[in-house]
Amino acid sequence: MATSPIAQFPGFSGTLLDSDQLRAHPCLKSLQIMVNDAFREGNHDRFPTLDAVSATLGTHGRCIVIFRDTDVDKINPVATAMIKYYNPAVGVDPIGVIHANGRIESEHGYDSEPADLLSITQWEPAAVAILQGDPSLRKLGLAVYCVDQLEIDLMKRLEEARKNQSAVSGAQSRSHTSASSAKVQKLTLWIRAKQHLAPYWERRGYKLVHTKMYPKGIWGSQAELKIVTLKRDMLSSIE
Repeated sequence: MATSPIAQFPGFSGTLLDSDQLRAHPCLKSLQIMVNDAFREGNHDRFPTLDAVSATLGTHGRCIVIFRDTDVDKINPVATAMIKYYNPAVGVDPIGVIHANGRIESEHGYDSEPADLLSITQWEPAAVAILQGDPSLRKLGLAVYCVDQLEIDLMKRLEEARKNQSAVSGAQSRSHTSASSAKVQKLTLWIRAKQHLAPYWERRGYKLVHTKMYPKGIWGSQAELKIVTLKRDMLSSIE
């Protein structure tokens, strides 16, 4: 699980991990702490256990982790983000049943994903976080870089899956396919976040589709919490 230097960020390197690779990586505990600190609401942890970190990715999700080059053992990440399956059947409301004490009975969008990667058209960037308490990391663009790289990787994986599918089936002749007649598949990326983060994502092409106020106690909040859901459509070519 080697890291690769990041040209636009000298002194930093990154790696892309699937669920099994993340579970085995020496940075896992530090990653859990970093994300929990970034998403802190009262006593609520975004990832209450180490298993919850890797399990979030499911089968087809990926996590990008950024390190300083001086961290030779790659134990202390400085930035991260994930992309995972989003269940299109849940609509735009991210939270199911809420008990009087604020405990969430069900949280939509974390369902088991389909086995076939190519059948998934709904994805969610999640757990986008920068190491807290280090001013030198602010406004570098590491968070945007992380999400961009996950999108690029997703497109590459979809393209590879299509090639493999075509090679196995042999159903279509390439003589009947041309660049001009190539089809496209629409993918939708979903973001669920606190309301004050909406402008950040809107500047990156996401459109607000839903806003909802949740009671005090949700996700450990000390006051009522307004959550927004945004989405962005993108196209993936199909040969």
